Amino acid sequence: MQLPNRVFGFAILLLGAQGLWADNGNGPVITKVTFTFASGSSAASQMDVYGAGFGSVKPTVVVDGLTLAISLYTDQHVTAAFSAPGLAAGSYLVTLTPNSKSSSGDDSKKSVTFSATAGAPAAAAIAQFLASINCPSGTFLSGFGPGGTPVCAAPAATDPAPAPPPPGSSGTPAPAPAPSPTGN
Repeated sequence: MQLPNRVFGFAILLLGAQGLWADNGNGPVITKVTFTFASGSSAASQMDVYGAGFGSVKPTVVVDGLTLAISLYTDQHVTAAFSAPGLAAGSYLVTLTPNSKSSSGDDSKKSVTFSATAGAPAAAAIAQFLASINCPSGTFLSGFGPGGTPVCAAPAATDPAPAPPPPGSSGTPAPAPAPSPTGN
């Protein structure tokens, strides 16, 4: 039985609001990168890179010195596969090199290199950090102050609920007694 794949995004360091450009400013632009993980696996089986300027011929993708097999490519999308057992969670240096002119007519071999984090190592570090914070009894972690200092707070006081009406009453106040006649 084949289990479904899961797709997880990962962080890339973007240099500028338009995406990550090659060092020469005329090469490929990376706008989004995702990894695909087989169900139950912590190792990525493939990587998808989105952007522009990848060229019309199969580009080269290198992750920490390992050249990947390219299974799909367009000028705006590249899918690269990792050989078994896959890519473990962690941070990696990725280089994408077009091997032809891009859609904008730029010359080939203008690479873009960026750092990428696959999997969830950051989530594990955050969970470990949060577990290390010990707020005093009766308080909870409400945020972080200057320099990342944990801020603990007591739960907000709540007004006590009004007392229930006495048994047999409708819950509405009784009318005021009638005034007594004067003169007697």
